[in-house]
Amino acid sequence: RSSALLGVVVVSSISCCCFNRLKKMVAHRRHHFLLETFCFCAIIVALFPEKAYGIAGKCSACKAVSAELQEALNKENKQRNHIDMRGRLDSKGQRYGKLIPYSVSEQRYLELVEDFCETSRVPDYQLSKADLSRNETEDSWYKAPKGTVRGAQAKTEQREIQTYCERVMEEVEEELQTLLYEEKLNETNVEQYVCYELSPQCVSKAEWKKKKKDRKEGMDRHTGKYDTATMKEL
Repeated sequence: RSSALLGVVVVSSISCCCFNRLKKMVAHRRHHFLLETFCFCAIIVALFPEKAYGIAGKCSACKAVSAELQEALNKENKQRNHIDMRGRLDSKGQRYGKLIPYSVSEQRYLELVEDFCETSRVPDYQLSKADLSRNETEDSWYKAPKGTVRGAQAKTEQREIQTYCERVMEEVEEELQTLLYEEKLNETNVEQYVCYELSPQCVSKAEWKKKKKDRKEGMDRHTGKYDTATMKEL
């Protein structure tokens, strides 16, 4: 309690100091309310980051997002043509440039994830509170039938999981794109990557950091050179 109280005092002091400096720089009084709001939000986020960014049933929510992303991936047209980047002509009037396989193109990634959290069925998921009588220890998210999400509470939950989806997708964006380009995502492993390896949604942060460090050390040990006869790494 004492350390938490000390944190409140320190952050509050810093925020107030920042506010006073900003207030001197602002000539119009109508901006003061905005500055006060900013400083208050900064204190809340600094002291309670998990509360500010958390969601009930976090692991279940991540699995819901992953399930919809997995479905979108599995529904892709696997026979798409290459992306033709030969838009220029040489001195002989011949087109030149690159033909990029659709499977490793940026266009494929954008088509998969752009507006995904809004246009997929992620917003159809609703929260089910843990039932202690059935030994349930965590809240969970389930996919409601289409057109049945009604009422103020349901709409609130809809916004919550959609916002959560956007946050997770932003967090794993670069690594997810790399996995897609390296053709490591398949018909079953999206959840494993998104919820366990790329982001600590279903494991403790300490465990996640340790596994991430172990994976990095394992990658550092690879030489990338192979014996052509045995195909063993040198």
